[in-house]
Amino acid sequence: MKRQIISLLLAFALVCGALSISSSGASSGASSELFAAADSTIVIDGRQITRVAGIPTAAELRAQLESDGEITVGDLAHGELVANNTPVSCGEQVYFAVITGDVCADARLNARDVIAMMKQIASGETDAAADVDLDGAANARDVILLMRRLVGWDETIGAEYFEYSEAPVAAPCEDESLSLFFGDNLTKKDKGDASVDGGATDTIRLAKNEIEFTQFFLTSETNRSDLVVTATDFVSLKGDVMESELLCEHYLEMTECEAVYDAWYIDQTYEYPDTVRWADALPPAASYPFKLVAGESQGFVIKAKSSADAPAGLYRAKISVKSGDRVVKRADVFARVWDFALSDETACATAFGLSSYNIYLYHRQYDPDDKVLYRAYYDFLLENRVSAYYLPYSVLDERADEYMSNPRVTSFMIDGRNHPNAGTTPDSQGSMTDTELEAAYEKLSKNPDWMKKGYFYYVDEPSNEYMAAEVAASASRLKEHFPEYRLTVPYFTNYLDGDDMTAFLRESGVNLWSPLSDFWTAPGDERPMASYIFDDNALSRYGTAEERFANYVAEGDELWWYVCIIPQYPYANFFAPYQGALTRVLFWQQYMYNVDGVLYWAVNDWQNGAEWRTMDCGFAYGDGRLLYCGAKYGVRGPISSLRLEIIRDGIEDFQYLKMAEDALGKAEVDRLVARVTTGILDYTHDADVIREVRNALGDALSDALTGK
Repeated sequence: MKRQIISLLLAFALVCGALSISSSGASSGASSELFAAADSTIVIDGRQITRVAGIPTAAELRAQLESDGEITVGDLAHGELVANNTPVSCGEQVYFAVITGDVCADARLNARDVIAMMKQIASGETDAAADVDLDGAANARDVILLMRRLVGWDETIGAEYFEYSEAPVAAPCEDESLSLFFGDNLTKKDKGDASVDGGATDTIRLAKNEIEFTQFFLTSETNRSDLVVTATDFVSLKGDVMESELLCEHYLEMTECEAVYDAWYIDQTYEYPDTVRWADALPPAASYPFKLVAGESQGFVIKAKSSADAPAGLYRAKISVKSGDRVVKRADVFARVWDFALSDETACATAFGLSSYNIYLYHRQYDPDDKVLYRAYYDFLLENRVSAYYLPYSVLDERADEYMSNPRVTSFMIDGRNHPNAGTTPDSQGSMTDTELEAAYEKLSKNPDWMKKGYFYYVDEPSNEYMAAEVAASASRLKEHFPEYRLTVPYFTNYLDGDDMTAFLRESGVNLWSPLSDFWTAPGDERPMASYIFDDNALSRYGTAEERFANYVAEGDELWWYVCIIPQYPYANFFAPYQGALTRVLFWQQYMYNVDGVLYWAVNDWQNGAEWRTMDCGFAYGDGRLLYCGAKYGVRGPISSLRLEIIRDGIEDFQYLKMAEDALGKAEVDRLVARVTTGILDYTHDADVIREVRNALGDALSDALTGK
């Protein structure tokens, strides 16, 4: 019967279409003397009192309003219900209450309102109360929503009041055999672990112009393949909407994990356990056909994306688990937006390899598409504050200008290794001719913002005299054809056939440093797996990594660092078998050591689909894979990973820390950082500690920047 009614209403919608709402009782009079309480859903719009939650009594409505004068609600007694268009007086000012759905103005919601709505829509004259979904237009969708609500569906009519609560939310058709609980944004849970070890909700805390996420998990007492999970956007009491995104966790086999590393670190006779299954790839929940197996858990990620002008305060999203038309599990998840914004100009420079060849090969896109597909991947990384090596277009192409001017673009390779247009040209020579280099210099030198982002990267990880000579040759060529160049050479050793590699690179002309992160290992650290890069001779001549690179920076050089398949545990890195803390902490260490950027060799080193089954394909531990090919799930672009989400959060942590230097002072920032890390091998593994410190940092920033 319900479906027949809805079918009729849909047919009605096709005839009537969407019509704009006429504001009943609205006028452009003097400014209001009536105000909505901050903790209410109500918004005063001209002479209308909008976003009234439900059908309140006169006393309840009055309690949500503020004024210096007396407030009267029609001629209603305290306990009487307020009907649509009831006048609300404040001195000489008169307003009208909009009670959503109560089109008949009788303080009830029933079939009479449905009929009245249909008549109004057909006539073209609609009351504001007919806008059931509060989207600014009354149409057949509103009729359908009201009908669904009247027959018992779990539909929201108009504004909905909420308060923060950690209590579970009951579903209309609650299924006790299912459990829904929350984790955090750093802790990975084995798919074979069905223990209910989280709370009934979580709160995502973020600044304006930021993306943050949390995880939640489902378990079942029986095998289930009939479930669908959905999530609303985040909505504040006042109706401000913040975009959400729901992703499903795809699990991969991993034979080693952080727990193994920790145990081995303490006792090197420890035997590895059986294979674990941790999540990495995050396909969209809407396109991922998951099955819930008894005795296992299925994880999901919900992201909150705040705009630069998002109002500060508390927001709520509603998660629903459905079996057919029945909502069998419900949960609320909250987001609290601090009253400050992150700028698009990202403080942490990034340079991550993105293979155009793999993108087009694995999407089976063999015909030219003017870089449309590559741009989908590039822009996705940029949304997550990561700059790929190469722009979608050559710097000589005017279409690159918009990207070079984008404040989120922190770097781009002008020319160098693995260039998309390299053809048969050796990597060490890039693809640009001398004439093209001069043309690029002529163009970029006219824009200082572009010049400070562009760099060259010809030689990777030199380890012998031949490769070192290539570095010197590339630098010599740049000095002639591209003055004021920035040349980077990632390198993992300070040994060069008996000489000092760092000294040689500097003499050759390297000025954008990218050593491996383990260069910062403290001299004399005797712990297992500690890497000593600088020998006693180098230390005596040039000092520690901190001292040596600080001197170079003081003389005008720049400092990044990098990770790849090394350094391995106990060093922080981007490995999939690491818990998230061991990835995110790298950016706190980066701040502590005054390193301005991070370089990473590849985000899409895919292995013919094997990357969807096991982590140890190609390079071990997921090295070189932070994105997955969207083609597997019908996505014309990338699929994110749990690690990329954590890396983005780390990049944003770095931004918080840089902002806090001015707002709080360097000493206070250093005190907070010391709670997370005090050395390259000394850091917390505890997700709760990182979350606590980061929230304290956000609170302090919000207070300082708003003058509280």
